[in-house]
Amino acid sequence: MSAPSSQQVLDALGRIKDPDLGRDVVSLGMIKELDVSPQGKVSFTFELTTPACPVRDRFKSQAEDAVGEIPGVTGVEVRMTANVRPAFMRPKPSEVLPGVKQTIAVASGKGGVGKSTVAVNLAAALCKSGASVGLLDADIYGPSVPVMTGSKVVPQQSNGRLLPIDAHGMKLMSFGHINPGSEPTIYRGPMVGKAIEAMMVQVDWGQLDYLVIDLPPGTGDASLTLAQAVPLTGVAIVCTPQDVATDIAIKALQMFRKLNVTPLGLIENMSWYVGGRKGVCRNRVAGRGPHVDPVIPPASRHQRALGQPLQDPDPFPTNVDVDRERQVMEITWEDGSRSTLSGEQLRWACPCAECRGEAGMAGRLSRVKTLSDAELRIRDVTLVGQYALQIAFESGHATGIYTFSLLRHLVA
Repeated sequence: MSAPSSQQVLDALGRIKDPDLGRDVVSLGMIKELDVSPQGKVSFTFELTTPACPVRDRFKSQAEDAVGEIPGVTGVEVRMTANVRPAFMRPKPSEVLPGVKQTIAVASGKGGVGKSTVAVNLAAALCKSGASVGLLDADIYGPSVPVMTGSKVVPQQSNGRLLPIDAHGMKLMSFGHINPGSEPTIYRGPMVGKAIEAMMVQVDWGQLDYLVIDLPPGTGDASLTLAQAVPLTGVAIVCTPQDVATDIAIKALQMFRKLNVTPLGLIENMSWYVGGRKGVCRNRVAGRGPHVDPVIPPASRHQRALGQPLQDPDPFPTNVDVDRERQVMEITWEDGSRSTLSGEQLRWACPCAECRGEAGMAGRLSRVKTLSDAELRIRDVTLVGQYALQIAFESGHATGIYTFSLLRHLVA
């Protein structure tokens, strides 16, 4: 059988759609360096828009399946890469932060809500995914990044510009680096704006995929300076469950909207905690639980006020146990009810795209009638955020994210 043509390969890959953009990956220009050998081996590069793409593994699996089903194909090699595109509507490269492709601000209405913690972890997560990341601590009065990252050093200079601190694979700059020690920073409003501008313009950030900017709390000079001078991709607002914190966070979000900065999300921090031997959610912070506030939790009320869809929260498990001898997972829920789910039942209910199918392509579970014993045996269970469990099986399959709602409604 003769090898397929390049167009046949592109036609097969054209059935894969980006779930966010709603277009196929071929028309989006994600398929690069396509090569088809006379022996039928197909190789190409799948270029994502960010190394932190949450559907990276799904895209690779779909591409391998789609091309592998073409008659004449003897092998498929998919090289997954990423190329972060610059933000739209940004100034000319020579004006502000010329080497930075995307700038993300992390803000809050009040202090003490974990804003800097979110900013540091966001930057670290992007760095871990393979992106080149910088972190700018723009909190002039209370810089936290030097302590959180263990980088209490004074930056060096080169050609009249400051060099950012290298720590944990990230480039860092904070007023705490420039002005170390215990002396307080006593600046009037205009001086704060100038200090932030200096840390952006007079620092040699180099080439970055993302620059995460940790803003001071409130809606003062620092936030205005940043929003007006820097081409922000978007802003994430951090709050806690209490009304006094959430109300002010909404005001901060509305301010950025007036400045045409896209809100990326409202992050409610400290709304629950992880504890116990199994490391699963044990309880919610007072004020969040449906038994404490049976009407609408604070964050949901503000979602409605912002015109965003209101959804009931997923039920929470209070304990998860895996009995490896019987190969069952036992879940205890908030209301005291219990679910006992077998490994076989969980594997056949796997919700990942590879198993269920997507964009008109049939999933693997619809094409097979039996699964091996290794595919039915639970190896590990991991908590995902505050909404799901990720279940790994002994076969190595671990891409299924089982929401609490799905687990709740599975019949044992």
